[in-house]
Amino acid sequence: MKKSKLLGIFCLSLSFFMAVTACNKSSGGASSGSGTTVELVYWSNWNNTESQGRVMRDAIKEFEQQNPGVKISIVNNGRENRKVVLPALEAGQQVDLMDQNIDFAIRTWKDYLLNMDDYYTRTFPSTGGKALGEALLPMYVDLTRSKDANGSLYGIPYQPNVWGVMYNKDHFAKAGITKAPETWAEFLDVCAKLKAAGFIPITTDDAYADIWFGFHLCRYKGSDWVDGLVNGRNSWNDPQVLQAAKDFEELAAKGYMPSTVSANIWPAGQQEIALGEVTMYLNGSWLPNEVMATAGPDFPWGMFAYPEVPGGADDKGATVVGSQIMCVNKNTKYPDEAMAFAAFISTGKYDQLLSAQTYGIPMDQSNQWPKQLEDAKGIFEGFTKRYPASTTIRNNADKNSLIKEEFVKLIGGKVSAARFIEAMK
Repeated sequence: MKKSKLLGIFCLSLSFFMAVTACNKSSGGASSGSGTTVELVYWSNWNNTESQGRVMRDAIKEFEQQNPGVKISIVNNGRENRKVVLPALEAGQQVDLMDQNIDFAIRTWKDYLLNMDDYYTRTFPSTGGKALGEALLPMYVDLTRSKDANGSLYGIPYQPNVWGVMYNKDHFAKAGITKAPETWAEFLDVCAKLKAAGFIPITTDDAYADIWFGFHLCRYKGSDWVDGLVNGRNSWNDPQVLQAAKDFEELAAKGYMPSTVSANIWPAGQQEIALGEVTMYLNGSWLPNEVMATAGPDFPWGMFAYPEVPGGADDKGATVVGSQIMCVNKNTKYPDEAMAFAAFISTGKYDQLLSAQTYGIPMDQSNQWPKQLEDAKGIFEGFTKRYPASTTIRNNADKNSLIKEEFVKLIGGKVSAARFIEAMK
């Protein structure tokens, strides 16, 4: 009888322990669990003077307050993270968390990254009762999966971005334009109305000019075909490639760009739009933040998807999308705590703060978008296909140098479309 009673108590205790363990696993909270201090090291892609860097410092402070057994040391490497993280991982140095843009991070650090498939099914204090994977923007969960051949998840995306044509809504209104263009013909009509109203329709600079041509070519031929073009598998004699060049020849001939556009050195183009000197500029959704000091918070930002072209391979739903991504070292001693912090900054309060303080898109579906990027929602809703970062026009560095050099001559009216094509052969 005594033995049976003891066995019953043991089984009851074991059941309780298993239930608590299961509960802790499903909730994804951070706790050292043993009374000892968990010390995490985070190598950050942000400088400590950047808005993102300041938000990260505040997030760490609050996370530590909420989780007394956890301490996080941040190393603000800034963009040098691209160079220094991999050697540190290879040397076995303690780097528990690290971030970079999604394409670079998973491609370069993949062998050292924690598989997060299970963690995406867990709830965290910042996910509002949802599983992590359900709290994030679905297209970015899909993008993260696409980086692995088996569809596994090796990071938590945050600070998403999307490319489109940024524009000044006040200029559109004064020119009598009531609808953003969806086709190249409509785009030309918009340019004509803007010029008639006294505005310079569109600009670019050396940092993004070739990407403008890349978008246009991808509309005609598709991203993979353009990769073949710059890498010698497809021909510059293709009629649609010549037509793409002629489209820009027409923009130059009609005076739809500044007379100095071929000499614009970044950030000249984005400053022209921020100062109200030009109406449109092809760029990423980070532009309002980059020019905030010039444009101010009340600048009337609009954004539309790059227009479709006649007989093109891709519709306006194809565009460049990207994000930063927070990764965890698979060799960390504290994967649960590291994951809890990664979720903490990509959902809930700190995702909202990142959005508000950087005028960026929130990753958490329940968070509010900044007014400067309201139009970007339409691009997300119409998204059909992803172009690689900067489009495939940059997939051959040697060829790209020539494309940049000759394309600025084309948009500056210094060479014809035919001469541009000849220079590319």
